[in-house]
Parts: sequence; C-alpha cells; structure tokens
Amino acid sequence: MHHTADRWRMPVLRPALLRHELLCVMLLLLLQPLSLWSGAATLAMLTLWALRDSRSSIQALSVGVIVTFANHAFVPHQPMVPLFKWLLLFAVLVRVSLDARYRPTAPPNWTWSFALFIFISLTFAFLVSHDRTLSLLKLFSFSVGAAACLLVFRDRRLDKEYFSSWFYTLHFAVLALSLPLLFTSAGYAVNKIGFQGILSQPQAYGVYLAPMTAYITALVVTGCSSFTLIAIDICSWFTIIASGCRTAVLACGVAFLVTFCMSLVFPRVRRLMKPLAVAGFAALVILTGIWLLATRNDTWIQRFDQFVSKGEVQGDRSWQSLWLGSRGRQMSELLELVEAHPLTGVGFGLDGENGSRTDEKETVLGVPLTASTEQGFIYLAVPVQVGLVGGVIFSMLLISLFEPIFASDSFPILVAALTGLLINNGEMIILAIGGLGLQLWLLLAWAHESCITHSTRARHTLYLNKHARPLSLRVHRRYRVPARI
Repeated sequence: MHHTADRWRMPVLRPALLRHELLCVMLLLLLQPLSLWSGAATLAMLTLWALRDSRSSIQALSVGVIVTFANHAFVPHQPMVPLFKWLLLFAVLVRVSLDARYRPTAPPNWTWSFALFIFISLTFAFLVSHDRTLSLLKLFSFSVGAAACLLVFRDRRLDKEYFSSWFYTLHFAVLALSLPLLFTSAGYAVNKIGFQGILSQPQAYGVYLAPMTAYITALVVTGCSSFTLIAIDICSWFTIIASGCRTAVLACGVAFLVTFCMSLVFPRVRRLMKPLAVAGFAALVILTGIWLLATRNDTWIQRFDQFVSKGEVQGDRSWQSLWLGSRGRQMSELLELVEAHPLTGVGFGLDGENGSRTDEKETVLGVPLTASTEQGFIYLAVPVQVGLVGGVIFSMLLISLFEPIFASDSFPILVAALTGLLINNGEMIILAIGGLGLQLWLLLAWAHESCITHSTRARHTLYLNKHARPLSLRVHRRYRVPARI
C-alpha cells in the first residue's frame, strides 16, 4: 500500500536526446557563419515557426536565444537581429493569444504580482526615468517576453515532460558544437583566457549552461543517470570552469547547498536522494581534491588562481582587491543609487542616473531597440531600476513562481530553477529579455508549470482514490449481489 505522501512525489525522469530536433538545431547553428544575414534570416524562419502552435513557440524562443549570442569570431556583426527578436516575441504573443481557449480559465497565482510590477515600473518610468523612451521600450519588451513565456507553458495540450528533454537537447547541442573550439583561438576570442564556445562571451557560455548542468548533476546524484548523462555532465562542468564564469559555478554550488539545507528541514526532499549515489559522488569529489593537493601541480594551482581572480594574476593579490575588482566597487555604486532614489529608482532598464550606456544602443530608424546594462547583483539592481517598492513586488512575483517548485519534491527541477535565479547574484539577466533573461524565463515557466501539472494530477488522483468507487461495485450493491474481489 502506498503512503499518501508518495502520491505527491514528483517522478524523476531521465531526459532523452530528441534526435530530429537536435539535428535541426545543430544545422541552424552551423549555418550562422555563412553570411552576416544568417542571424536575421534564422530569426525570421523561427518567427514563422512560432506561429504554428505553442510547442513551436517555445522551441523558436529558446533557439533564438542561441542565435542571438553567436560567437563573434564567426559572425562579427548581425544586422537587423534586434528587430527580428522583437518580431519573434510578437509572434509568440499572437500564438499565445490564439491558444487562450486551451489554458485553464482560473488565473495563475502570479497574475496580480506580475501586473502590479508592470504597473509600478510603468509609473516610475514616466515619473523619474532620464531616458523615458528606452525605459518604456525595455519595459514593453520585458512584459511581452515574460508574459509570453509564462502563458505559453499553461497550454493544457503541452507535455511538460517533453520540455525536459528539449532543454537537455539544446544543452547538448551547444556543448557538442563548443567542445571542438577548446583547441582553437576562436573559443577564446573575447579575452584569450575564458572559454566561450559558440557563444559571444565566456560569461554568456557559463550562464547559459549552468541551469541544465545543475539539472543533469541532480539526476546523476539521485541515481537517475546513464553513461551518456554522466559524460555530458563532466564535459559541461569542465567547459564552465574553463570559461572562468564564477557566477555560474557559485550559483550551482549554492543551489545544491540550499537544497541540502532544505533536506534537513523537509524530509520529503531528502527522500529523493539515493544514499549510495550521494556517497559515491561525494567520494569522487573528495578523492579528486586529495589527488590534486598531493600532486601539487603548479598548472592546476595557476588555473585555480586565474579562475578566482578572472585571470588577473599580477598586482595586488589581497582578497580586498579581488572583491573590489569583481563586484565590490559595482555594489558600492548600486548602494549609492539606492540611497539617492530609494522609492522609485532611476527607471526600468537603466543602470545609472544618466540612463544606459548610449555607445552600446542598437537602433532601427532612430528607435533604440536594445541597450546593455551592467549591474550584476539582483538584490540591488532591481531597487536601482524600480525602487524598493518595485523590489518588494518583484519579490512577491518570484515567491509565487517558486511556491509550487518548492512544494513539488522534484530535486532536479528545484536545483535547476534555483541555479537560474542565483545566477542573478553576479549576472543580472532576469530583467533582460533581449539577452539570456529570455532563456531564464523559459526555464522558470517550465519548472513552475511542470510542478503545478504534477500537483494537479496528484490532487485529482487522490480525490478519485478517496471518493470514487468502481462501477461494478456500485452496480452490485444496487442489486444486492456480492462484488467480486
């Protein structure tokens, strides 16, 4: 007899490589270096594909993220790509609107916090933004992109389990195409130190791979693994460390640490971790560390030193100088902005009182479609943009998204979602829909809806087991005939 708690446990399923999808994605990525217009042409094709159905919309958005961040060593310039990114978002929004009848009629629990955050951000953008046009366009892009990601996964026709394999397939495609670049200069084109693979910079590579790497590692730890899964996990960790993206490594580590601490408080999480797999994984890490310390290989020590200091092996080596060079100085600037504009911030999408960096704006017909910002720390970056009022409302939105994830008992999904969120401690991408933030919102929406779908099925099964009786039993009782058991 099964315990009631076991009915609520979300099954851990091993993702599979989708062969046809993998071939199509790799072909699209390999075609990018052929022309400067390959990116625009690919996004135009993805826009048409997104109009097909909800599943195609998700596929188009996630592939479009990779195309947008193509390695500049192969594609130095991508004209019209920002414009087609907007068209792709609109196509997905149109598809989502057409499929409204396939979504549950009850509004999701994140509706009011999301709507209130958009309203507050819009109000503050009108009142205090120094670059009102850019703030409004960025806010419009964020609201359309985030809403499209959250709504498209609510389609009842979608198989949520399919998308674990889909994101796993995308992860494998980026990894497989990047590995050969480990031995070429194109793989280190930006700073000659950090590995960037087929993406535009090392930070983008590490941030992109981190959530699914955490997901795969969680599958290995729980014993739901295979030789292919373990090999992909090892290669993923190797290339992330080679990229020098400390944010990705720390996000994965802290996500596992938070999950472990939760397992001490909530036994349901601990049940998912097979003791033998955990002991074997820990033993492997410990033995590897002992071997590295015993050999005292100078190359390894130098590599670790470069990883900690982002390759700056000369000059002041104190931890204070490393902190200031990494995030300390940036956080001090953010604190000053919060103190100067505590309630309203400086405007959505802006990184200072004078707006965004105008030298990196991309415009079409004079309209700024995108402009990068460097803020890097979510707990200060959000109040800088929308004030403490907007920060509190945004926290409510995140809580509503993570509530079913924490309640689902799915160790891999929980670790992947936490990793995606914790990445924003060093690379603040959650508000940047034009960048890797779009991939993050897709992953969060997938995790959120997957856990809600399982919870709904579990509640329905529990209700049927409690109240429903077999038809034969009802008929036999009606005619006073003993039921066969």
